[in-house]
Amino acid sequence: MTLHSTVRTLVSLICLVVAGTATAENTPLHDAAGDGNVATIEALLAGGANVNAKNKFTSPALHWAADNGDVAAIEALLAAGANVSAKDETGITALHRAAFRGHSAAIEALLVAGANVNAELKDGKTSLDAAYEGMEATEGSIVPFQESIEILKARAGRGDRD
Repeated sequence: MTLHSTVRTLVSLICLVVAGTATAENTPLHDAAGDGNVATIEALLAGGANVNAKNKFTSPALHWAADNGDVAAIEALLAAGANVSAKDETGITALHRAAFRGHSAAIEALLVAGANVNAELKDGKTSLDAAYEGMEATEGSIVPFQESIEILKARAGRGDRD
């Protein structure tokens, strides 16, 4: 890490605290993951942040990176030992979050890391169900969801929606 990038990372950390983006609901690692700030993620982890710590909503930082489809943040967290199978209190995994948003590159990264495509929520829904629900809820293009659904169907060994 160069002096310039170290200073930039320290400034980012200070801004998280001073600007109030580090909230009572989240740890600074959650906020950095949600923002896709890999330098801050790495600095927080180097400083001893728990990569699998859960926020007020029982989600680890990996869920926030997946929700935003940020592959670089996902990979940084996974490299530091983030649990790709971690669930929140309802059973949601990072894969469910990426699928609901139609983030196919994030889905691929999570699957490569060993995410279980068939992991179920408490109500029995899988990441494939999450992708269909996300597609139905979107007001934008459904193309990202179609690609995500094809990836998930292929990995789950399913053809049509069950």
